[in-house]
Amino acid sequence: MAVSMFAWTQLNRKLGTHMSGGHGYEVLPSATAADSGEGAAEGEEEGRSSAFASTSLPGQQFGVMLEGSPRQTRDLQSASTFEQNESGVTAAAATATTEMNDLETNGGCMEASVDPEPKLPAWISTLGLENAQQLYRAYSETFPYICACAIVMGQTLAVFPPLTEAIVSSPKSTPKVTHLTAWHFLLFNIGDYLGRLCTKWIKCSSPRILHAVNGLRTLLIPLFLMFPTLATPAQRVLLIHSDLLFLFLVLVLGWTNGWVATIALIAGPRHATNKELAGSVLGFAMCIGLVVGAIASYPVLLLAGIS
Repeated sequence: MAVSMFAWTQLNRKLGTHMSGGHGYEVLPSATAADSGEGAAEGEEEGRSSAFASTSLPGQQFGVMLEGSPRQTRDLQSASTFEQNESGVTAAAATATTEMNDLETNGGCMEASVDPEPKLPAWISTLGLENAQQLYRAYSETFPYICACAIVMGQTLAVFPPLTEAIVSSPKSTPKVTHLTAWHFLLFNIGDYLGRLCTKWIKCSSPRILHAVNGLRTLLIPLFLMFPTLATPAQRVLLIHSDLLFLFLVLVLGWTNGWVATIALIAGPRHATNKELAGSVLGFAMCIGLVVGAIASYPVLLLAGIS
């Protein structure tokens, strides 16, 4: 993680230097005005030089010679062309001024509507990780879904498969299921697939519902501890002697695992500005949940009497 963070920081620093090295430029208002003036002057000269080709008097269109000398005719044509060009330049300048005012107004509205950047914690600034601003923003925007994704994976890995594969068929179970371990692996994967598939119809955008489902899933841990294992002492009083109930709870464990994880991965990036980065953060949170769940499986096994 430390090496990855260092490489990511250096990459952002190089990219920032490359982007600010002259690829973009800023147009000064004076230069824009000068270019506009030159363009208008060139347009006037072109209009004057092409008066004979582009402008014809009504009498000439019908083959009728106008009264007056040819020089007077050219003067009239040049004067009318100049007036047309001048009016066109004035209209273009007015349109450009109106567009600039609209852009300034809309720009002000946009700047006012943009959410402020969340401030980095003091310890990040102390370590010199100011480039982590985008990462921290994605983390703060998707924090409820990050917790839901990590918790659901931690709960699943805490009992499946370390504890569930150690559960054996109870002699008092009616009916008694043979090959219980193989069946429980199959049902968990079926439940996980159906849970991910059901997100097309059972949708949720509230992180509170996801946390409520995770809270109910926590009750599955003590329930699994009530089933018999190879290490269960004979004098222990068991409360559950049903193989079918065990398989049903495994199916519920898989279904809720797939549904909550998929909903968190779908709904989380929708609340983030940088959706790609938010998806990566949620994937990393899922890995953290898997690690925490694997570590938590050891005390769960100790509670079940399995060393």
